[in-house]
Amino acid sequence: MVAIEPPTSAVVIFGDENDEIVKLLNTSASSFLSLETKYYSASVQIIKSDSALTDLPINGVIFNNSFQQAQEISENYEPFRESDVRLFCTKVDPTKEMHNWAIANQVEIVDIEEEPERVLQALESSIWPGATMKSGNPYFASGRPIETASDQDYSAQNEQNSQNDLLEMLEAEDDFNDILGLVQQTRSAGHGISDEQRRANAERVISAISNMLGSDLLLDKE
Repeated sequence: MVAIEPPTSAVVIFGDENDEIVKLLNTSASSFLSLETKYYSASVQIIKSDSALTDLPINGVIFNNSFQQAQEISENYEPFRESDVRLFCTKVDPTKEMHNWAIANQVEIVDIEEEPERVLQALESSIWPGATMKSGNPYFASGRPIETASDQDYSAQNEQNSQNDLLEMLEAEDDFNDILGLVQQTRSAGHGISDEQRRANAERVISAISNMLGSDLLLDKE
């Protein structure tokens, strides 16, 4: 029998009254999700919102509730700001307001009827705290590679440059779906920069899309 490793991090699912997301992940509520990629192995605890108490670091937040509920939670739930994976699951076409909110909060909108597999793919795209790296590289509890003091300034600058490159790609893109895909990629390049820089980049993304598609397609910023 294969031993089940204890979880080292957690993902919180809001809504999901019928365990729809839990079933997509081939697991059960309040149990463990084993993530196995070619880069790492990780055991992640699945937590439903009504019992979202854990000492484990929360690295993922999944919304499978109404847009209004997701907005309220994103404003008041502190682990949301700290999590790397942020998903809003829906079965309807996202509105302009949803797109604006998703861009500003670095949330990926997932159509679970068209792409149910995307939920697991998104979770696997992050390095989870406590993951066992198959390459043997040491990791901090945050899931990032260990850096020396001399590496930190370079790393932050390199991450900012990567995000700028993605924004340049965004501005050259003509297809709206591709644009949204590129927007989501900026999340992976956003570590190591300040909240002020994140907000500035979000505004640049919104401005780029507005200029390309027409400002009438986006809601006016409050």
